[in-house]
Amino acid sequence: MPIVRPLFLVDPKAAQSWTNWWTYQYGPDLLVSPIWEKGKRTQDVYVPTGSEWRDAWNPEKNLPGSPSITVNAGLHQCRCSFAVGSNLSIGDLNQEWKDSLEIAQKHPD
Repeated sequence: MPIVRPLFLVDPKAAQSWTNWWTYQYGPDLLVSPIWEKGKRTQDVYVPTGSEWRDAWNPEKNLPGSPSITVNAGLHQCRCSFAVGSNLSIGDLNQEWKDSLEIAQKHPD
Protein backbone atom coordinates (compact mmCIF):
# COMPACT_ATOMS: atom_id res chain seq x y z
CA MET A 1 0.00 0.00 0.00
CA PRO A 2 1.54 3.38 -0.97
CA ILE A 3 1.98 6.10 1.67
CA VAL A 4 -0.42 8.42 -0.22
CA ARG A 5 -3.61 6.43 -0.73
CA PRO A 6 -6.51 7.45 -2.93
CA LEU A 7 -9.67 6.42 -1.13
CA PHE A 8 -10.60 3.83 -3.73
CA LEU A 9 -7.57 1.85 -2.49
CA VAL A 10 -8.69 2.21 1.13
CA ASP A 11 -12.41 1.54 0.63
CA PRO A 12 -12.84 0.09 -2.91
CA LYS A 13 -16.45 -1.08 -2.44
CA ALA A 14 -17.74 2.43 -1.63
CA ALA A 15 -18.87 4.38 -4.70
CA GLN A 16 -17.97 7.71 -3.05
CA SER A 17 -14.36 6.63 -2.61
CA TRP A 18 -14.10 6.58 -6.42
CA THR A 19 -15.70 9.99 -7.01
CA ASN A 20 -14.23 12.02 -4.11
CA TRP A 21 -10.83 12.16 -5.82
CA TRP A 22 -9.52 15.16 -3.82
CA THR A 23 -9.64 13.36 -0.47
CA TYR A 24 -6.86 10.89 0.30
CA GLN A 25 -5.17 9.14 3.18
CA TYR A 26 -1.56 9.90 4.02
CA GLY A 27 -0.56 6.66 5.67
CA PRO A 28 -3.20 4.85 7.69
CA ASP A 29 -3.80 7.65 10.21
CA LEU A 30 -4.17 10.94 8.32
CA LEU A 31 -7.13 11.86 6.11
CA VAL A 32 -6.49 14.92 3.90
CA SER A 33 -9.00 16.88 1.83
CA PRO A 34 -7.52 20.11 0.42
CA ILE A 35 -9.81 22.78 -0.98
CA TRP A 36 -8.65 23.40 -4.51
CA GLU A 37 -11.35 25.67 -5.94
CA LYS A 38 -10.87 29.43 -5.80
CA GLY A 39 -13.21 31.16 -3.34
CA LYS A 40 -14.56 27.92 -1.89
CA ARG A 41 -14.61 27.64 1.92
CA THR A 42 -16.40 24.32 2.38
CA GLN A 43 -15.40 20.85 1.29
CA ASP A 44 -17.24 17.57 0.86
CA VAL A 45 -15.16 14.85 2.47
CA TYR A 46 -15.71 11.14 2.08
CA VAL A 47 -14.96 9.43 5.40
CA PRO A 48 -13.81 5.81 4.90
CA THR A 49 -15.97 3.22 6.61
CA GLY A 50 -14.66 1.25 9.54
CA SER A 51 -12.64 4.08 11.11
CA GLU A 52 -13.36 7.01 13.39
CA TRP A 53 -11.70 10.31 12.58
CA ARG A 54 -11.00 13.46 14.57
CA ASP A 55 -10.71 16.96 13.08
CA ALA A 56 -7.03 18.05 13.19
CA TRP A 57 -7.96 21.74 13.60
CA ASN A 58 -10.47 20.96 16.39
CA PRO A 59 -9.15 17.74 17.97
CA GLU A 60 -11.92 17.63 20.55
CA LYS A 61 -14.39 17.12 17.69
CA ASN A 62 -14.95 13.71 16.06
CA LEU A 63 -16.16 13.67 12.49
CA PRO A 64 -19.67 12.31 12.10
CA GLY A 65 -19.87 8.68 11.08
CA SER A 66 -21.75 9.29 7.85
CA PRO A 67 -19.86 8.41 4.69
CA SER A 68 -19.74 11.98 3.39
CA ILE A 69 -19.66 15.22 5.35
CA THR A 70 -19.29 18.89 4.54
CA VAL A 71 -16.59 20.74 6.48
CA ASN A 72 -15.68 24.41 6.69
CA ALA A 73 -12.16 25.72 6.22
CA GLY A 74 -10.42 29.04 6.73
CA LEU A 75 -8.11 30.37 4.05
CA HIS A 76 -5.13 28.99 5.95
CA GLN A 77 -6.56 25.53 6.58
CA CYS A 78 -6.03 22.33 4.69
CA ARG A 79 -8.78 20.02 5.89
CA CYS A 80 -7.21 17.06 7.59
CA SER A 81 -8.25 14.57 10.20
CA PHE A 82 -6.49 11.86 12.11
CA ALA A 83 -7.64 8.39 13.08
CA VAL A 84 -9.03 8.07 16.60
CA GLY A 85 -6.64 5.90 18.60
CA SER A 86 -3.60 6.54 16.41
CA ASN A 87 -0.22 7.56 17.83
CA LEU A 88 0.06 10.38 15.30
CA SER A 89 0.96 13.69 16.94
CA ILE A 90 0.43 16.74 14.75
CA GLY A 91 0.48 19.34 17.52
CA ASP A 92 -1.87 22.28 17.89
CA LEU A 93 -2.47 23.54 14.34
CA ASN A 94 -4.32 26.64 15.55
CA GLN A 95 -1.38 27.65 17.77
CA GLU A 96 1.06 26.97 14.91
CA TRP A 97 -1.00 29.32 12.72
CA LYS A 98 -0.99 32.05 15.41
CA ASP A 99 2.76 31.68 15.89
CA SER A 100 3.30 31.93 12.13
CA LEU A 101 1.28 35.15 11.96
CA GLU A 102 3.34 36.68 14.79
CA ILE A 103 6.58 35.80 13.03
CA ALA A 104 5.32 37.22 9.74
CA GLN A 105 4.29 40.49 11.43
CA LYS A 106 7.72 40.85 13.06
CA HIS A 107 9.50 40.17 9.76
CA PRO A 108 7.36 41.62 6.96
CA ASP A 109 10.14 41.43 4.36
